[in-house]
Amino acid sequence: NRKTNAKFESLMQLVGKKVDEKIDQAVNAGMDKMKSIMDNLRKNPPKDFSGDKVVSVTDYSKPETTGLPKANVLTYGLEDGATVVIRPSGTEPKIKTYFTTLGKNLEEAQAEKDKLTEAIGPLLS
Repeated sequence: NRKTNAKFESLMQLVGKKVDEKIDQAVNAGMDKMKSIMDNLRKNPPKDFSGDKVVSVTDYSKPETTGLPKANVLTYGLEDGATVVIRPSGTEPKIKTYFTTLGKNLEEAQAEKDKLTEAIGPLLS
């Protein structure tokens, strides 16, 4: 109904819009290269993605710090509220990256996701 839609749009104006998207990137050199990429991200965590400062890193390979079962997953929290989650595929040589970005509107949130996608590309090759 129109009244509900208007209230929803009013709330979205207040809190902004969000984009959740997954990108798969093939790793042409195979599973060993994929392992090397994940090892490098752990040893040399990025300080920022295209100017967006990393404010938290969660390494799910350390159940003693997460309280969750061990997993080959890294999550980066960014200063602007965005998150980037990186994990290797378990069955094929691909790295999966999940983005959650925020913006005043959908276009701004999508532009932020596109910027992060471009920034992360070199780290995964």
